[in-house]
Amino acid sequence: MLRFPLFLVFFIALFGNISRAQQYNFRNFSVGEGLAQSQVYTMTEDKRGYLWLGTRGGGLSLFDGHTFKSYTESNGLVNNFIRCITESSDGKMWIGTDEGLCIYDGSVFTPLQVPENKA
Repeated sequence: MLRFPLFLVFFIALFGNISRAQQYNFRNFSVGEGLAQSQVYTMTEDKRGYLWLGTRGGGLSLFDGHTFKSYTESNGLVNNFIRCITESSDGKMWIGTDEGLCIYDGSVFTPLQVPENKA
């Protein structure tokens, strides 16, 4: 009578962790899934949990967890070579490009004009 419960305890101790182990799943995204360009140089997550991906020539991609939406110079982006992205406390996205800085308020890209140094 002791053998069965002892075997059961041994079985649960040995294989119990296998059934509860966390599974890590990774998924690669490419241009085929809607990413603007394959070379992503910068990314950030906004307050909604969306990923903003800056590419080297393809512009900006927004990933909502299911689909990509791409923004380029034709949408008002200053340049398609993105160097950095950050979100300000008011929810606007600040995008640094090879040609300058622009701010995205959710509908319009506004280029930020830097005054020239007249020294």
